[in-house]
Amino acid sequence: MDTKRKLGDIVQVWQFQRSQPGQALFDGIVSNGTKDAFGKVAGDLANSLVAAIKNPIDQMLEKLLGGNLASNPFVQAVVENLVRRVVYKIQTLSSIQGFIDAGQEIAPIIDKMEADLAGVAGQGDAAFDGVIDGASSALWKGLGKVGLNLFSTIYRLEDRMDRGGESEAASEPMLKFLRHMFVTQMRAFNAIRVTLVNNLRGKFAGAGDAESVKNITRNQVRNAVFEITNILVHEMFMTGSTALTNSAKVVVIDKFMDNVWPHISGPLNELAAEMPDALKSFGLDVVGLAETIIELLIGKIVGAVMNKVFLKVEEVVFTQ
Repeated sequence: MDTKRKLGDIVQVWQFQRSQPGQALFDGIVSNGTKDAFGKVAGDLANSLVAAIKNPIDQMLEKLLGGNLASNPFVQAVVENLVRRVVYKIQTLSSIQGFIDAGQEIAPIIDKMEADLAGVAGQGDAAFDGVIDGASSALWKGLGKVGLNLFSTIYRLEDRMDRGGESEAASEPMLKFLRHMFVTQMRAFNAIRVTLVNNLRGKFAGAGDAESVKNITRNQVRNAVFEITNILVHEMFMTGSTALTNSAKVVVIDKFMDNVWPHISGPLNELAAEMPDALKSFGLDVVGLAETIIELLIGKIVGAVMNKVFLKVEEVVFTQ
């Protein structure tokens, strides 16, 4: 039985509410309401992400560059550039930051629902269901503002990618990931709406006063938000790591072709020219074959390096 840790094993059981910003949101929704809680956490989250990711990865990079890679200046330079780009992109593309920011668009609707539910305390299930139905409709309409917020965020991220100095081929996996992130986060917000509405129905039996109704509502809001957010983070980490790895492979191959390949292709062309006519008749493309093999090898090496990087990122960020 293979007991070696695989990418995704830690983040799969990670819970946002057990992180520092998640705990603040978890407690804040119940104590202060949704709008206030989202607003406070959004302001602190970016700094928390930098502290959680950048410093430990910088330490790992120093050890990596001072070890086996120290004897190969080209590989050392490429790996350092690559890992620093990855760290920057992980911080930039954090799905949690954009999700919390966009969540502020529907937080006032949730707070209004809470007040309306408290206002019909003691009036029976029909009154509660009427408020819940109205809130569901308002939240559905509110997804339009969420979409605009997310679109604006992702448009800015795409612009950074375009100005990042990478080739179109290297940027394409990341651009696809950003589009995937937009669709996935929109679905996540709708999933929060559906989960919340379903969880609220039938929960107010015996809640005869406004304070009891408010407490029940806030707990169900919290349950819905964190249930979906935990699923979202796992999805974004796994798809994001794949996109970054695919982008990194192209970056390294591009650098190799620009800096190393010209010194190799010349002798290979000379070798091909001296091949016996009998071999030439088979149409053997020595240079093309060598290029293909090198690209495959580089892809495997970069994939292995990136897997180690993301295993470390996952350990540092998501171990609880």
